[in-house]
Amino acid sequence: MSAIREKLLDNLIAGNACLVDQAAQMDAMTRALQVGGILHDLDMAGLGGRDGSPDQLNLLTLHSAKGCEYDVVIMLGLDEGTFHWTNVQGNDLLESRRLFYVGVTRARDEVYMLYSGWNENRGRRYYSGRLRFLEELNAD
Repeated sequence: MSAIREKLLDNLIAGNACLVDQAAQMDAMTRALQVGGILHDLDMAGLGGRDGSPDQLNLLTLHSAKGCEYDVVIMLGLDEGTFHWTNVQGNDLLESRRLFYVGVTRARDEVYMLYSGWNENRGRRYYSGRLRFLEELNAD
């Protein structure tokens, strides 16, 4: 695993800022699989039942939610300037929009989208409103 990580994944992650969440997930998984880690003795049969359990609350990043589907999805932090940077533009804005729609489309039955509209910068609280992508949904 470490050879694959060093030769392939580390370079890929370093060259692509949108993979930061996956890098954190990879680090956590690597630690868990090491001797003494919580997944060290887990076999494939045990691992197969871990993701998407109907008896558990599953907390995921939008990056790791790709390909998953749930009856109910709750999306938090959908404030302008929290979900993405306030001044995001171009390809970064397109990537933020794509991730938003990844989250929305993970729900089979219900999706709840939560926001406060408030942000904080350097100790000052200000109202930024809800995420612009929510406005796009309303327009459709």
